[in-house]
Amino acid sequence: MTAEDSRAFADIALLFELSLSVSQSLDLETNCEGFLGRLMSRRNLAHAALWIRREALPAELLPTEQMPEDALALVYHAPRRRHLPAVLSGDHPAVRRAEGSGPYSGTPDAGASSSVAAQPGAMAGVIAVFPLRGLGLLELGSLARSEPLSARELAQLATVVGGFAVSVKGCLDHLRMVSEMTARKRLDEQLRHSQKMEAIGQLASGVAHDFNNLLVGIIGSAELLKRERVTDEERRELADILLSAGQRAAELTRQLLTFSRHEPTAREAVDVNELVAEVVRLLERTIDRRVDIGVTSCAGGASILGDASELQGALLNLGLNARDAMPDGGRLTFRVRPASAHETVDPRLSDPLPPGPYLAVDVEDTGSGMSEAVRGRIFEPFFTTKPFGRGTGLGLAAVYGIVRHHGGAIAVESAPGRGSRFTLLLPLAAGPSQSAPRSRDADLVVRGQGVVLVVDDEESVGEMCVRMLESLGYEALLAGSGERALELYQREAARIDLVLLDLMMPGMNGVETLHALRRVDPEVAVVMASGFGHSMDVRPALELGISGTLPKPFTIGRLSQTVSKAIGPRTSGQEDCAR
Repeated sequence: MTAEDSRAFADIALLFELSLSVSQSLDLETNCEGFLGRLMSRRNLAHAALWIRREALPAELLPTEQMPEDALALVYHAPRRRHLPAVLSGDHPAVRRAEGSGPYSGTPDAGASSSVAAQPGAMAGVIAVFPLRGLGLLELGSLARSEPLSARELAQLATVVGGFAVSVKGCLDHLRMVSEMTARKRLDEQLRHSQKMEAIGQLASGVAHDFNNLLVGIIGSAELLKRERVTDEERRELADILLSAGQRAAELTRQLLTFSRHEPTAREAVDVNELVAEVVRLLERTIDRRVDIGVTSCAGGASILGDASELQGALLNLGLNARDAMPDGGRLTFRVRPASAHETVDPRLSDPLPPGPYLAVDVEDTGSGMSEAVRGRIFEPFFTTKPFGRGTGLGLAAVYGIVRHHGGAIAVESAPGRGSRFTLLLPLAAGPSQSAPRSRDADLVVRGQGVVLVVDDEESVGEMCVRMLESLGYEALLAGSGERALELYQREAARIDLVLLDLMMPGMNGVETLHALRRVDPEVAVVMASGFGHSMDVRPALELGISGTLPKPFTIGRLSQTVSKAIGPRTSGQEDCAR
């Protein structure tokens, strides 16, 4: 084998080795280090530098926003100690020569101006410049040679440099794609933030509107009650207005809290026929008489396991929405029936349902109906088609949440001008079961005896609790903080039968106060009051074995029943506060 043959085989081996190092990574820096580092090592090169045209560069690689359109930016160079121009003019002699006539090699003499990366004043060595298929150029330099590369050497290197150019383009495209995805994600986040702020503004407006309406009744009734000349009948009527406004405010607050609830509430057997009848009685007293309400009950068993109060709220929401869709009157129909097998697998259901028996509750109206676009968004929180300030957009979202919490789903049928039908599918209770009595249990007042320590940082709440308890026959002590409660209990522990403790307080909160009281008396009886409406908030207290919980707002009936149960059977009678 001749010396020329040996060089040819060595060149082929080098080219093969270099080709293997191309496209090893989508990261530009890693790719350059892999290919150029190996090339510099195998060919004993002194430097390598890569410039890319501005139009091919992602924004992250631009050295300056003021970079001219036809300029090239330095994206890689080795060794790093060399100080090279970050931006190369598009009319630089090396650029024009490489892109005009292809790869070339020569000595970096000042007269030729052929070198970009050679150190100023360095007249020794050889450089080779390669165009990169319109992307830019690559310059290689060697101090070990004195003669330019031959045409054969240039052609061999140009082959692998061409593959390197393809891999560089792939890296740039990948970086640009990642950059665009990041920018799109940022825009999406900005859009979601904007939509969220818009939704919060709409929610705040709707809630403010509803609460202001309630406050008119509350403030007006309170002012009228302060007048000297108020008959007993007027006093009862004003008290009813106050109570009704408070109950409606509580319902609005509960709708807001529905969206933070992630665990099932207490379940009891609920007769849906009876529940629907009760909802209809409420609607008949409150909506336009031009709306005719009809009911079809289920002939067989219509019992489910659930929260009757939540389900009543859901059906009332649907009934009131139907009323709003019929401003000139119409027909509203409630229908309770067994669900058919095909309904439980209907693709229009809001959620898939497992196999089993279900009860269907239809709420159908002859109102204005909905378009497909509106129908697709009706369960979104804060979405509403009502005029600005007329609704919070919480009603149907709350209905959806309640039905889901009961293991059910909703199907909606509607078209513009053809009315709407909401079908609630709820799992039937397994086996025969008796519905819990609902009619007036919450109004039943249980009187009692004993001493109750009320702990609440809100002065008006604490004072009202004291008044209620004293009207029930109890002696009540009041503490406005956890620290004050601890002082009182240390002094009066022997005669205190129960502590009614607020969960959220500044300083020592309810759970911390409970721990402190337990250190004084491990057997202290505590009822925890919370305005958050679900048991997740009082779970730490429940795990400590408290005597009960009392969700705010509460009626005197609910307060009396909770306190009586916690203290024990020392009642002195019962009465119905609804009389």
